[in-house]
Amino acid sequence: MKKNYNLRLWLDRTISGGVWMQILVAAVLFGVVFVMLGIAYSAVLNRCAFGQTFADMSSGISLRSILYDTPNNGKPFPETILIWLAYIFGTLLLSGVLIATFTNGLRTRSDRFRNGNVRYRFRKHIVFLGYDDLVLGMIEKLCVESKARIVVAVAADAAKYNEQLLSQLSKECRKRVVVLRANRCNDADLRRLRVNKASNVYIVGEPHEETHDTLNINCFQAISRLCREKEMPDCYVYIGHQSTFALFQTFVQSGDKKFDAALKHFHSFNFYDEWARLMVTGEYLERNHYEHFKLECRENDDISRSPEKMVHLVIVGVTQMGVAMAREAAIICHYPGFIQLGVKTKITFVDKNAREKMTHLVGHYHHLFDHCCYSFCENKDGKETTIDYYPEKGKDFLDIEFEFVEADIDSIMMRNKLTDWAIDPKQFLTVAICFESSHHSIATALYMPDAVTDGRIPVWVYQPAQGDLVAYLKGSKFSNVISFGMSGADISTRIKSKDILQAQRLNHFYWNLKDANVDYTDTNKMIEEWNSCHIYERWSSLYNVAAIPTKLQGIGGIDNIESNIEILSKVEHNRWNVEKLLMGFRSTTTEEHENVNAKGKPEKDRLKDLFIHDDIRPFDQLDKNTADIDRRFSREIPKLIAN
Repeated sequence: MKKNYNLRLWLDRTISGGVWMQILVAAVLFGVVFVMLGIAYSAVLNRCAFGQTFADMSSGISLRSILYDTPNNGKPFPETILIWLAYIFGTLLLSGVLIATFTNGLRTRSDRFRNGNVRYRFRKHIVFLGYDDLVLGMIEKLCVESKARIVVAVAADAAKYNEQLLSQLSKECRKRVVVLRANRCNDADLRRLRVNKASNVYIVGEPHEETHDTLNINCFQAISRLCREKEMPDCYVYIGHQSTFALFQTFVQSGDKKFDAALKHFHSFNFYDEWARLMVTGEYLERNHYEHFKLECRENDDISRSPEKMVHLVIVGVTQMGVAMAREAAIICHYPGFIQLGVKTKITFVDKNAREKMTHLVGHYHHLFDHCCYSFCENKDGKETTIDYYPEKGKDFLDIEFEFVEADIDSIMMRNKLTDWAIDPKQFLTVAICFESSHHSIATALYMPDAVTDGRIPVWVYQPAQGDLVAYLKGSKFSNVISFGMSGADISTRIKSKDILQAQRLNHFYWNLKDANVDYTDTNKMIEEWNSCHIYERWSSLYNVAAIPTKLQGIGGIDNIESNIEILSKVEHNRWNVEKLLMGFRSTTTEEHENVNAKGKPEKDRLKDLFIHDDIRPFDQLDKNTADIDRRFSREIPKLIAN
């Protein structure tokens, strides 16, 4: 059956293609029809069945001998003349009707195909609901990883998107991609796309929609209604705004049993979050041979050899990408230097409206800023002024700090600051330029102070557009400039990356703490445990394994784990504190902590369901059992990351 559906698609593409292919198809169809008509008329004129007609034809009887009867001296009988006339006029009439019918049919089918209004009975296909800048790159990646048919459904102007895709995809990819017109929230259109038979569905949405995230969630709900539990495909839901994305990282239950059961197939992802992860973890840099430009590493030097150095990330532009970069760095960038020497990771925002942006961020992540230091700097009346903000006494136990600088990046104040930071031997400085305009970002990168360029300080440039202009700078004095964010080609969505297996192992480890030696061979059991978790628990595991390479970098590699168990345990707890605060948890009050001590685990679990966690505190204030879990986890790292 599958071949027939592919044949239908081939015919649709053929009749919608070049004029010569259309003529060829029409000629073949007309030829078949005329042959059938000839056989039918021959049968009538010979006054015999089909079988006899073929027998007569094989014996050499001509059409003339059928029309003329020799007993009448070679003259046609009157009834033969009538048959002859009927043959001529019938052929002309039917030919005209058939030609018009076929022509109109081909034209109608061609128009329907171009406009995406056709239907195919695909199975195990991949569906993209909506089209955005990242879709092209994701399709290219999927074409390499899978041989499945890819269906792209757009709300309008399917012909434009079809032409756009076909002009940019390779020949092999073009054969497997079909663009159809469909409303992602319409049940009838979802049935036509056969989402219940798909292997994966990517809910992307349309560009420039004001209610983008809401419609994507509504689409997932519609799919969960249409599909039986066994038919429900894995749905990767694109969330465009950071606030909404954070909400669906901590989403628990809706009250709708069917929808809650479908949540194990719900995987949210965010363009900014994915790119921030690739840059902060160094995965993208390693893939493109920029290993020495990672946050904690430079040529001939890294954080394991220089624990006294501060990792300093300067983010220019408090945009969605800038906030995502800071959020990811706050979760990932935790090092032994803080434990040994009190050295904190520093994240600096530079923006013309830094005060306003600071107010928004501090309010949004107030649980985090309740426990960390931050400052505000501005140039007022020609004088630089700095205001420091400190947590309440006893709450400042995090190993990160923030700075907000209200200034133009090209101002004298900022150029002086960048120069001072670049030449400071106690810093691993990295500058991330996160303007929405790729040209503005590149111009800013090229006009950095000489100390940044000559010192080969990494400058990451956000390019929210197709193409990589910075690629032309390789080999020049601007080889420290690295572009990112070009498309979805480098995005695997965290849930589809290699991290997922490691995260499932980590989750399995916490589910089986009672076992002396945790076994990681039962994949089905690990998946079942994973699907039973709250979404925020899955994200916690994903963030944890994403930070493992950075932790190993801090101690000089995997071979040094056993001799650094205590340091690794404290680094992990510092990282966990920040992760939980960013995800909306808060620490317990003195009264709540006393209740936990008095009532034990039931009270601790009750508070955790309310997003209040008693373990958000310094490592040396943890109870012995909890601290031992961190130590045991550190010893498990080689098993968790094993191939």
